[in-house]
Amino acid sequence: MKKGSSGHDEGAALRKTGGAGMKAKNRNKAMLWRRRGKRIFGGAFKLILITGICFIILFPMFLMVSSSVKTVDDMYDDSVVWVTKTTSLSKIQENIADSVRLLDYLPSIGRTGVYILIMTSLQVLSSCMIGYGLARFNFRFKNLVFSFVILTIIIPPFTTILPTYLNFGNFNLFGLFDVLGIKFSFLETHWPSALLSATGFGLKSGLFIFIMKQFFEGVPKELEEAAGLDGCSAFGTFARIMVPTSGGAILTVSLFSIVWQYSDTLYTTIFMSRNDLLIKQLYSIHAKFNFLINMGSVFFPTNRTAADGTILIQMSALLTILPVLVMYIVLQKYFVESISRTGIVE
Repeated sequence: MKKGSSGHDEGAALRKTGGAGMKAKNRNKAMLWRRRGKRIFGGAFKLILITGICFIILFPMFLMVSSSVKTVDDMYDDSVVWVTKTTSLSKIQENIADSVRLLDYLPSIGRTGVYILIMTSLQVLSSCMIGYGLARFNFRFKNLVFSFVILTIIIPPFTTILPTYLNFGNFNLFGLFDVLGIKFSFLETHWPSALLSATGFGLKSGLFIFIMKQFFEGVPKELEEAAGLDGCSAFGTFARIMVPTSGGAILTVSLFSIVWQYSDTLYTTIFMSRNDLLIKQLYSIHAKFNFLINMGSVFFPTNRTAADGTILIQMSALLTILPVLVMYIVLQKYFVESISRTGIVE
């Protein structure tokens, strides 16, 4: 009896252990499926969210490309939404050629390139010097000066454009011009934008100074101390050590400056009334097209009507942003690297 009882107890124990193991296995499977479900749901949600955001951002681009290759018949056909029905390669070439003439494209982009090169160089130089001074030197009212830099980021430029315009419209060097009876104006020239960029008050210069300051604060001080032991002056340390080290930050500032200077219509409109830059040509293209059509001009080799205005405006906008797109495609790798890794840090 004892032996049978012992065998019965062992069997019951085994069944009990097997049942507990089965329950634990089922719980593990349930937890695994829940985790997989969460991952699948989370991935699907992220995909839908990112796709929706990308569509919102890229929708104007899609609309621009679609409208620029259409014909007048497509514009008034309700069944045509994205893909054209009646256009051809020769018609697209005509749209491009007429838009190039309207924009005065090659001369305008040449003038714009020179303008951006000068302003970007001045902004990068001033931002590096001011950012380095705020990061490495201690002087009275340093925090107050940095607060003013932050204020230039926060305060909209529209609030200071009137006194800036009056200052450059009647430029007076410390009151000396009034004493000498000289009336001098910087308006209708590139000098206002150049002076503002060179002194750290240009378009978005406050943000660029902040970026450079934050970068220079992360550079090891041992580099400067070693340069000082070698007899290098403060300016020599800045030019020979800090500037070569800050290649990533300088690239970031340069790209931002190029894009904002390229698309700037505030300073270029306030200080200059001439439409010599590409972005200003684009803003005036609607009025220019209507004027040419109303005058019955032979400006267009093909017969254009007022209905062609939307097509040519969209094509002109696409041609205007084309240099920026090419720059982004070429420099994308370096731009991403400069954002993620901006040099030597402690």
